[in-house]
Amino acid sequence: MKNPDLYKCGINWVGVTDVKMLFTVNWSDVAGPVMDNIGTKMHGDPKTDEAYFKKVSAIEHADKIKAPVLMAYGSEDRRVPLIHGEKMRDQLLKQGNTVEWMVMTGEGHGWSKESNNIKWGEAVYRFIDRYIGQAAGSKAAQQ
Repeated sequence: MKNPDLYKCGINWVGVTDVKMLFTVNWSDVAGPVMDNIGTKMHGDPKTDEAYFKKVSAIEHADKIKAPVLMAYGSEDRRVPLIHGEKMRDQLLKQGNTVEWMVMTGEGHGWSKESNNIKWGEAVYRFIDRYIGQAAGSKAAQQ
């Protein structure tokens, strides 16, 4: 997000979008004592380090994102719950960004079903091809 003009597209796969939410989303498998102990050592204290959380959270820099984004989350992800993606998606759409959104039903933090891994791989391939691959090149040549 430091150099948004460098990117033609981006992919967010089960990504944390708001670091502070790691401390406040209580249905996460790393919530509570884990985050109170290890989380504060890794990220800082959400009560006293607000500036840090704003600096490192993607949602706080969404206004800098210009390129299309492919986002995917598992419906049952307890590590990075779906709300991370939903908030980021909604912010990007509100700004007029292009967002391709996928939720893998029954999946957690990554895909365990082979069919979903194939589906994801095909989606990533098509997305990259559309914006930086041969498909993107042929569109530019036509214009």
